Amino acid sequence: MILVISLLLIAQGVDSRWDSPDILIEDSLGSYVDFAVDYNYSNGNIYVACIPDSGTYFGPENCWGLLLFRSTDHGLSWDLLHSEIFALGCLGKGIDLVVTRSDTVYVIFSYYVKGDNDDEIGLEKIYEGEGGTWERDWIPLIPNIRVPEIRSPKLVRDDFDDFYLYMSYLTINPDRDSLIILRSTDRGKNWSRLLRASSAAEWQDHDITVSDSSIYHLSTFQSGDNQTLQVTYWRDRGIPVDVINLQEINTNEAGQIRYPRIGATTTLPDSGQLVYAFFSQENPGGGNDLLYQYSQNGGADWDSIPDTLADESYSPVLCDLRGYQAAPNQWMDITYCFTSSAPSFENFWCWSSEGEPTNWQGTTSVGTGANRSVPELIYSPGAPGGGGAVVFNDSLGNLWFDAPWYSGISENTDIIKKKISSKIVPAGSTVEVGSAGAIVYDVTGRVIKILNTNSWDLKDGEGKEVEGGIYFIVEKENGNRTKLSILK
Repeated sequence: MILVISLLLIAQGVDSRWDSPDILIEDSLGSYVDFAVDYNYSNGNIYVACIPDSGTYFGPENCWGLLLFRSTDHGLSWDLLHSEIFALGCLGKGIDLVVTRSDTVYVIFSYYVKGDNDDEIGLEKIYEGEGGTWERDWIPLIPNIRVPEIRSPKLVRDDFDDFYLYMSYLTINPDRDSLIILRSTDRGKNWSRLLRASSAAEWQDHDITVSDSSIYHLSTFQSGDNQTLQVTYWRDRGIPVDVINLQEINTNEAGQIRYPRIGATTTLPDSGQLVYAFFSQENPGGGNDLLYQYSQNGGADWDSIPDTLADESYSPVLCDLRGYQAAPNQWMDITYCFTSSAPSFENFWCWSSEGEPTNWQGTTSVGTGANRSVPELIYSPGAPGGGGAVVFNDSLGNLWFDAPWYSGISENTDIIKKKISSKIVPAGSTVEVGSAGAIVYDVTGRVIKILNTNSWDLKDGEGKEVEGGIYFIVEKENGNRTKLSILK
């Protein structure tokens, strides 16, 4: 049985939490601007990197470059930190970025080299130098990546103190396409291969996310008349586990799968994480649907039939999703946009409730006018309200920020997201527990110790000090969880 969640274009009976005026980040960027967002979990600073539309923003014809903006007040105001003009003989394409706890920004972007008729990848580290000036280091990739087409460069990182970076992209060649996933354990200096999948099949699109020590990747590829939606995942920051084909369709009989996006929650041990795979597909009656499948045990098993979040869109539905990070929690926020029959663009935001993967709450319109891009979802810990904010561009080349916390309207849903504490403690500490009786797990789901008191001395059941890393304390009485990072 397919559980279909019917969503109206404008949520009826729910006051908008997004009714404040949108905040302009930058204008005159061009209608084809590419952008990406991320935030510093430690201080709530938000960063937006973008490649303006060629030939408009930087003045000279066919000139392109990179811009980096930052907000230190949860999106209310924005500063341009870094502006960089690149060669006239190139054209910027895709972009992504990650931000570290020290406000260091890593930006990946692909660009077309006109003279060589090839695509290349650039990777930069942008940081605040002495005297408050922002500097950048170009990080060379060995070997240099140059192919006829590079599609959808992605960059993510885990949240450990010695964080790893993960890069993924598609290379499109006349006779052989490839999916490449790389990992850096030394902050971008060197890269090793987690996966290289090459075949005569046509790789179409992909997405990657990291949750605690697990890496999840979702991709689509076409072989003859058959198209496959595939999940690959790793544990322990890069140990391969499994490859699962979620959907295998004949494109002569079914609409193509487009825009795969994957997201995972973060509060449970990796083996218990809730993982979502979203994709857009043309339906037999016309229009397009936003469909999803989910796993409640960290990617090992998936519901076999897709559920529907939005249907009968005029165009393919674009979406962005992230596990709720305002405090580590087992919720999934999603923002999505589609073209109505007008056509005009409609953007929506909603979130799923804990333990009920198909129960989506708070469906809210966040405005119209987004052009050729999905509003990217972002958080800002410490903001004066919960939920995620979005960054989106319009058809006039303006880049906007929109958030629910400036509206002054409280979250008006029957289910409130419970904050779950996240603590960082040094080895040798004692951690207070909210109630007597709790179970301590490591990131693999293994029971480390059963507590019968209101504290944990960071020792396992045999009295040995545990290793540094991430642990979870689940209280028996009320189910409250604490995500604990132990430093050594």
